[in-house]
Amino acid sequence: MDKKKIMICVPTSGNINAYTAIWLLNATRDKRYKVAINILTHKPTISCRNLLTNDFLNSDYEWSFWVDSDIVPMGDSLSMVEFGKKIISQICIVGKNGKLVLLALDKIGEERYRPIDPRRFKPPVVEVDAVGSGALMIHRDVFEKLKAPWWEDNCNDIGARTLGHDFKLCDKARAAGFGVFVDPRNAASHITTVNLLDVYNIIGDMEKQYNKELKKRLISQKPLNGPVGI
Repeated sequence: MDKKKIMICVPTSGNINAYTAIWLLNATRDKRYKVAINILTHKPTISCRNLLTNDFLNSDYEWSFWVDSDIVPMGDSLSMVEFGKKIISQICIVGKNGKLVLLALDKIGEERYRPIDPRRFKPPVVEVDAVGSGALMIHRDVFEKLKAPWWEDNCNDIGARTLGHDFKLCDKARAAGFGVFVDPRNAASHITTVNLLDVYNIIGDMEKQYNKELKKRLISQKPLNGPVGI
């Protein structure tokens, strides 16, 4: 049987994290698939992604795996093609406004999204409304149906971005009849510079939330045999 063909597309502004480079090297050694790597340095990012998409569509490869230059896919990421979903992403985590955000989102209004309830992360796959593009597998059928420009932002009247190209791609794909999915098996590693004060505050917020939930559970529990004796 012919091997599935996966083109790993890496848009960059000129740098690739060393751990990402090591992952790319190892990915080419996966004997289950025919893997090609296309790394392009070009600005702005949207233009880089559109140029890479054009290269991909001019090839005979079936799948494109979009990996950001500061992302290291974890676990058996290439096997996401086996789920048969035309758009599927590893869980990616970003920092926003001093909080950690899982890029597996429900749409709650025009250009408004919120992370899904983590309890929905159950195998084999989870359907969502939007994902990020840091570790994103896309079948060529999606790009062929959407037409160019595949990647684009929404902007307001003064040209400020109101919706990123990753979420906009998900919007367009869903409108064209494609589902958007997350592989809950692993979260991709996002290697970035952070403010340690933000990390400290995030951990504190998580601890407060945990204690709040624990207190709520304890209050809701009824004694099995009446009150405890003195």
